[in-house]
Amino acid sequence: MPSLQEFKEKVQEIDDLLASYQPPRLDPDRIAGDILKERASQRPIFERAMRCATEALKAFPLHPAFLFRRALAKRMVVADDFAFPHAESAENDLRAALEVDPDNLKAGLELADLLFTFSAMDDAATAETAVELSEVAQGFLRNLHSLQIQALGYAGKLDKAESVYAKWSVVFPESDALREAIDDARSMNTAEDVS
Repeated sequence: MPSLQEFKEKVQEIDDLLASYQPPRLDPDRIAGDILKERASQRPIFERAMRCATEALKAFPLHPAFLFRRALAKRMVVADDFAFPHAESAENDLRAALEVDPDNLKAGLELADLLFTFSAMDDAATAETAVELSEVAQGFLRNLHSLQIQALGYAGKLDKAESVYAKWSVVFPESDALREAIDDARSMNTAEDVS
């Protein structure tokens, strides 16, 4: 069984590869084709990051951290003809990461961005994308308010945490994330009462 140290090393290796690409600063005088040409020249780096993440997924099957990083690398690959050959595969990785961890904000944001970016190129997909983005946005709201509830609990503001929970549990009555957050907030308050 792989160790935590191996996990951290793999994450760091992939992150270093992805970070080695410094996107050009936004400059209205630059042509989009020049920027894409520059990205296309970086393709070997992104493909290496994809291979590293794929290898890591053999040791850590379906781990959201590696699915997310592989999706990032796939999304960065630009072919010489300025096509994005791995966009659909990146979408599949992000969906898989969200299936394993529905509360993964990074994967949700990246999926929303990917869907929006590529649907803008295809008018027929716009309505379908709007529905998907709506679902992703609902997940963000649940996660955001779950984090807010936990933070209020940690800050010793249980009354405020209860108020936020009461409001959002009506909107998302089936949300395990909200329930776990309020339980966590309550346990922090109980721990303080005991000490």
